[in-house]
Amino acid sequence: HPLHSGALYALLATASLSFFLFDEPKGRTRLLLGMLTAILCLGVVLSRSRSYYLALAFSALLTWQGLQSIVDAVRLGEVTLSTIRVPLWVPLAAIPSGGLILVAGWLLCLRDRRIP
Repeated sequence: HPLHSGALYALLATASLSFFLFDEPKGRTRLLLGMLTAILCLGVVLSRSRSYYLALAFSALLTWQGLQSIVDAVRLGEVTLSTIRVPLWVPLAAIPSGGLILVAGWLLCLRDRRIP
């Protein structure tokens, strides 16, 4: 299932994922958040039929942090480092948009009790 494949990829890229989800944690906090992210991704991959709630929580967190990134980019007036200088919130908008689609998909799975 594509969502499980995405969770596996997230597990493999857990360092970059945790840096995106949390504002540059330091020391023990960094280690704890990395372990939490890995456990969450493993739970999604390994538990299959019981992974709805884990995947929903992960998708909601991704959506929330993506929205926070957009707010920060707009507030700071950040632009891309290309010659076109596109406002940074434009490419960042893909993250919460995808997260919302994932949240909606998991909510539908929960409603219908379908096993992905």
